Amino acid sequence: MKKLFKKGISAVLVAVMAFTLASGVSALRYQVPEYASAMTARFAVIEDWPPIGGTQFSMISEDESLIIHISDDVLIYFEDLRMAREYLEEGQTLAELLNGRMLRILYGITTASIPAQTTPISIKIMFEAIQPLPVEFPLNGEIVVDGELIEAPEPFWISTETDYHLMLPVRAIAEALDYEVSWDAETRSVRLGNAILITIDSTELLVGRAAPFEMEVPTILVGSHTFVPVEFFRTATGVSVFSFEGQVLVETETDMF
Repeated sequence: MKKLFKKGISAVLVAVMAFTLASGVSALRYQVPEYASAMTARFAVIEDWPPIGGTQFSMISEDESLIIHISDDVLIYFEDLRMAREYLEEGQTLAELLNGRMLRILYGITTASIPAQTTPISIKIMFEAIQPLPVEFPLNGEIVVDGELIEAPEPFWISTETDYHLMLPVRAIAEALDYEVSWDAETRSVRLGNAILITIDSTELLVGRAAPFEMEVPTILVGSHTFVPVEFFRTATGVSVFSFEGQVLVETETDMF
């Protein structure tokens, strides 16, 4: 049964990847049912829970408020395309892939039990910065913003004691996202629009009146170009950023919900 399930879900994922490669974007869009609800939480596989009604395995949310039963026709959506490729190539079971991860669940009717139970319509596997991005993962220097290849300084990896970090050029990407970018030589700072501010050699990111956000690595100056860790764009501008097939892909609309 597990082999049959694996074969079926792999077919779905191949279709997702084919769509992605053909269109140059990282989102799969479909009509969300009006009755659907959504939940984002970390889920764990319930090891001793027997299959129910054709489902393959079950999971429970970290706060134990929702149990989901995974069937072989649930739509699986990857926010991190690298993870999708690795899943297809390495032969993980879906239970192994989902266990312990942060998931966004779209679901319909639930039981009145405590915890509530449901079969999800779709599962989005959220990108998590704690997942190591290997330095050997190649970059070809190309940056694509919403399907358009832009002229930009080449991105690169830097390493810390615990992880690798993808560094991206601020101005080229921000301007492609329609931000006005300004440089203050006296304070060695870069401003995007009126609300976003970063400073060279600082990990602090200021966005409007919100409390400062601490990035894992500082903004750095390489020649005359300012580079920031990938989390800068995810946090400050809300875009999704992926490293895939050698390119860096920046997408302003990737949420399916």
